[in-house]
Amino acid sequence: MSAAAGRRTVLPPALRRALFWIVVPLAVAALLALVTRGSGRSERPDDPANPEHDGTMALARVLDDRGVDVQVVGSLADLERADTAGVTVLVGDPSDLAPGNVGRVLAASRGADHLVVVGPSSRQIEALGVPVSTRTTSSVGRLEAGCESPLVRPGDALTASTALYRARPGAEGVRVCFPQPGSAADAPAGSTGPAGAFVTVPAADGRPETTILGAREILRNGQIRESAHAGVAVRALGRDDRLVWYL
Repeated sequence: MSAAAGRRTVLPPALRRALFWIVVPLAVAALLALVTRGSGRSERPDDPANPEHDGTMALARVLDDRGVDVQVVGSLADLERADTAGVTVLVGDPSDLAPGNVGRVLAASRGADHLVVVGPSSRQIEALGVPVSTRTTSSVGRLEAGCESPLVRPGDALTASTALYRARPGAEGVRVCFPQPGSAADAPAGSTGPAGAFVTVPAADGRPETTILGAREILRNGQIRESAHAGVAVRALGRDDRLVWYL
């Protein structure tokens, strides 16, 4: 073998990272082409076994391809039995989760590395004990990243309809990403920050670092190829080796 044939080209780290996040949307597109041709295993919205427009099968398969062990649990009791030590826990659909049961979710996630809650209500936010409040109006336009976060890149954008959340007065270390332009103007007394679609709160008092995601649609097959939806979803849910996905 010649020296040229045995030589391996090593790309700079920044270029490797850039190429990776170009490849993710392409991988999602390819998987969508496959899963939408298959027979649906679930019709439940947001279910990783649902290949339709409102399912999340493409995202689950991309995470699996990245080496993330995705464990889906369908009840609160199953979540409490799951091993959540050092993992990411996703509460994908809290719409039927009574505020009184939020404490059980927190207890089950106590040893987790990261808790992600999609579209919680104001009462659920209160029960989570995070210094975040909901904004009464939602956003349907394009939102730019507008923050510094390991889960969000400077050029990211969201184009899905989303609920909006903001840090409460005096909150420390809260990152508000994808802010709604002009939302700082209607901030409550004592707060000057904007309301955004992706809010991360530091760990505290037995609660892991918690991300509030207002844009449910960015996880779904129908919109995950749009804008930076795939990259944001994979970074938020794929940072640990395991993901416990509670529906």
